[in-house]
Amino acid sequence: MILQKLTKRSITVVGLSASSLALFASSAMAQSTVWDATSQFSAPTQPANWAYLQRTGAGCVTPGSVLPAGYSPAPGLVGYIAGPIPLVAKNTNTTQTAFSSVKVDAGKLWMHPGTKGECAVVRFKAPSAGTYVVEVTMKAIDVASPNVVRGYVFGSNAPAVAVGGLETLNAGGAYGTTKSFTRTVSVLGANRYIDFAIDDGANADPLGPFRFDSTQVELRICRIGGPGMGGVMGGDIKRCDRPR
Repeated sequence: MILQKLTKRSITVVGLSASSLALFASSAMAQSTVWDATSQFSAPTQPANWAYLQRTGAGCVTPGSVLPAGYSPAPGLVGYIAGPIPLVAKNTNTTQTAFSSVKVDAGKLWMHPGTKGECAVVRFKAPSAGTYVVEVTMKAIDVASPNVVRGYVFGSNAPAVAVGGLETLNAGGAYGTTKSFTRTVSVLGANRYIDFAIDDGANADPLGPFRFDSTQVELRICRIGGPGMGGVMGGDIKRCDRPR
C-alpha cells in the first residue's frame, strides 16, 4: 500500500515495497527535468533541445524558417535574426545591457517580432512523447514606449492551433510590465516540438505593428505525463517546481 502526502514542493512516501519504490524514484527523476530556454540558449550554434525560428500569418499560425545566426548589435547581446527583425537573442553580460531604446536584464532572453507580421519563435524539441507544462513570463523592455505583443503556444500535433488561445502583454508605455501564463501541451509521434511565439500586437497595437515591441522572455518546460512517467506522480504536477 502506498501512502503519500503531496505538497507544492515535497512528497513524503510511507510503506513502499521495493518495486513501488523503484517506480516512485523513476517517476520523481522524470519530474525533476526542467528545460529552461534562457539558461540553455546557445549562439551561434542552435542547441540540441531548442531552435529559434519565425512563424507567419495572423496569430502566428504558419510554421516558418529557422532564423540565421550572427546577430550581435552590442557587446554581450548575441542571437539570431532575419532581416532587421524578427529576432531571438540573449544578454550574456552580468549586468543590464542597453541597445537603441531597449534594456535587457543580465542573462535574459530577448525577442522581437518582424516588420511584416513575422512572429519570433523559440521552439522546444521534445525528447519524448508525453504531456508538458509550458511556463511563460513576458516583460516589456523598450524604454521609449513599450507597446503591445501577444504570446502563443503551439504543439506539433496541431501546429496551427494556439493552445489555450493568445495572451496579451499590453505595456501601455510602462517599461517592465509583465504577463505570465501557463499552458499544458501533449505531443506525440515523430518530430515533436512546442513553439512559443510572439507577434506584433496587430490591431491591438496602438502605436502600430512591430514598433517598441522588444520583449524579455522567461520560458520553462517540464514533462508531467506520458510513457515512462509511472503511476505515482505522472500528471499530478501542473508547474515546473523543480529546477534542473
